[in-house]
Amino acid sequence: MSGWSKWHDITKSNIVEALIVHLYTHPVPLLKVMIEAGFVVTDLDTFAPDVAVLRTERLAEEGRLINGAPEIAIEVVSPTDTASGIRRKIKHTWKTARARSGSSTTTAL
Repeated sequence: MSGWSKWHDITKSNIVEALIVHLYTHPVPLLKVMIEAGFVVTDLDTFAPDVAVLRTERLAEEGRLINGAPEIAIEVVSPTDTASGIRRKIKHTWKTARARSGSSTTTAL
């Protein structure tokens, strides 16, 4: 896949390490950090964020992918990503995730 690089993977790993340290030092029961886990957000849409945080109870569900959006989804921006492409991806992903979850709140950092 074009755009993939060791720096992208190192950044994902650093984020995962920081989240795991945080969850270890500030225990939040039943949360799991995952890399590129697949999520079904509508009947026609799936996505796999670079890093996701979700409730462990959701892993017991049947199926190959996880239903609904994660509690936290993190995408690492690559040098080859364009601003318009990132905005389009965020808008589409959040729109479909909100539709599936019924949530009306989202936050971008």
